[in-house]
Amino acid sequence: MRFIAILSSLAMSTTALAAQDIVCTIKSGGQGFMSPVIVFGLPTADQPPYVFDAVIEMAKGEPMLPKVKSRSGSKLRYRWTVSGIPARPSPATVGYWADLDTAAMTVTVSGSIRGFDNDIKGRGNCEKR
Repeated sequence: MRFIAILSSLAMSTTALAAQDIVCTIKSGGQGFMSPVIVFGLPTADQPPYVFDAVIEMAKGEPMLPKVKSRSGSKLRYRWTVSGIPARPSPATVGYWADLDTAAMTVTVSGSIRGFDNDIKGRGNCEKR
């Protein structure tokens, strides 16, 4: 139930986002720690890049400033690390990276859980809001 409330607040918060935001719906392999909706703020002269999803909402409560590199043409790579994610037996830390194609409006997201061998992966379609 708490997860549904977090997704609802994430959906409501996207209405206040700037015009250069891309909202992506993610389909994951079901490994956990992957939000079904991720918001990417494109870097502009007025706004630094940011990333926000339900995992960040639970751990930090506000968007994070990722490292962003231009890959080629319309492709950007976002990198960010979320620590303090509620998990058992102790809070988890996950390093994420996402390849966002702003022309095709698609994203591929991967993550590595610190201290574990398994990776998380997801793909999705995006739209500007």
